[in-house]
Amino acid sequence: LMTICLPVVYFLVPETTVRKEGTVDWAGGVLLTVGLLGVLGGVSNASTWGWTSALTWSSIGVGAAVLVVWVFVERRVQHPLVDLDVIGRGMRVPMLMAVLFGAQLFGVQTPCALFLRAVPETNGYGMGVTASVTGLILALFALAMFVGASVSDRLARSALTVPGSLALGALLSAAAYGLMIVVPGSAPLFALWLVVAGL
Repeated sequence: LMTICLPVVYFLVPETTVRKEGTVDWAGGVLLTVGLLGVLGGVSNASTWGWTSALTWSSIGVGAAVLVVWVFVERRVQHPLVDLDVIGRGMRVPMLMAVLFGAQLFGVQTPCALFLRAVPETNGYGMGVTASVTGLILALFALAMFVGASVSDRLARSALTVPGSLALGALLSAAAYGLMIVVPGSAPLFALWLVVAGL
């Protein structure tokens, strides 16, 4: 899709005439990158290094300290990489919800793929399906996420309201993950639970 989009944009989308003054916040970009690499690197390697490892906690600690410095830098530069004032104006709860829903939607893909691929006779758990079937099931999950995202705005503007639509999303997710644990059943049934979680 990107291969198609790039020439279309290059040849058919006119150049903007609106120009804004500003500079690239190189310091903010470097600090954010190093901070996130430290925290996420420590968390993602904790299973290899061990959660009690000094390397794990040093990586997380240094990353967190760099992110604190990044916040101070972003508050002092004229053209910040991330405008932290925007986050403060009523955006904290929506951003927290986005993090929580995003973490569960994207974080579940790896364990589900491993469960689908695991052979019950060898591992004692799993569905033992092929990589192609696993990919198709995860594609259905992604499609369900797309459908859910497409209708969420309409639900939030309806009688359901924003808190109601968030509660519905949380309820569907919790029910789907609970059913995956209690009644994994067959691959089609597991795919159904993933679709419900995606919605």
